[in-house]
Amino acid sequence: MRNPAKWMVASLGLVIILIITAFAVANRETIAVSFAPLPWVMDSPLWIAILLSFGIGALFGGLFVWAKAHRSRKRSAERRREIKSIEKQLAVARAQVTKLEAEQRQQQAVLTDNMPVTEQDAA
Repeated sequence: MRNPAKWMVASLGLVIILIITAFAVANRETIAVSFAPLPWVMDSPLWIAILLSFGIGALFGGLFVWAKAHRSRKRSAERRREIKSIEKQLAVARAQVTKLEAEQRQQQAVLTDNMPVTEQDAA
């Protein structure tokens, strides 16, 4: 791993795994998990209940953030399409400018070739 960013991510991942493992070892007691209006009761180690609650909360939080960012993603996509359209228009305009400049040079050449030579020009 020569990339420092990858090294940091791997190190952080290892630290998180160690913290979760220590948490699981420290909270091995079994608890009864009940789903309030429903008649189901489940016996589970405390660490599973806490980590599962944390994971479900993180999942729902991530979904809400993703949904809220939809407007920004949509606006960004519209602007990318607009930029592509403007770049195409710019390319067409540049091609027209190049063509007109070539025509102008050609007309200048024709005009200078057809100009009568005066005595002052010859001298």
